[in-house]
Amino acid sequence: MTAASSLHVESVEPTALPSAPQEVWRAVRHGQERARLALWWEGTPLLKGERLGTIGALSAIDPADAVSLVRHGCQRLAARGCSRVLAPMDGTTWAPYRCRLDPPLGFVGEPVPGPRWQTILSAAGFQTQTRYLSSFCSDLGVRRSAPRARRHLAGVSLCEIGRAHV
Repeated sequence: MTAASSLHVESVEPTALPSAPQEVWRAVRHGQERARLALWWEGTPLLKGERLGTIGALSAIDPADAVSLVRHGCQRLAARGCSRVLAPMDGTTWAPYRCRLDPPLGFVGEPVPGPRWQTILSAAGFQTQTRYLSSFCSDLGVRRSAPRARRHLAGVSLCEIGRAHV
């Protein structure tokens, strides 16, 4: 980063949890945090034979500063031997790992990174790998089930589990 931009990137101490990132970084301008992200490279799977790094725990006030920080994160992961980077992914798919493109309310458990992060990640050189759709269905009756799904579930029975068993 150039001194003229007055933006600097600094390391933040990650937590000691087993799923904690290996590094946390933030972009600071005039003493104010402008963007933050976390990096994981240990325990990530191989993807098509390539060592995978992930960028997650994304937050930003300024999109341009976030783009600079994401690029810095990619450089750090490359220095750790990662040949491919996925974002947003907080280490594993057990944590938030996708950009939600629908309105901000979404479903319970949906990830926080919204449409703005797709723009930031695209500006940093990322490309969409896959898309998904979450939708609400109020009628889960058998009459709406596709014949193939009914054949697949033949012989499977479901039972309700009371709270005392959970």
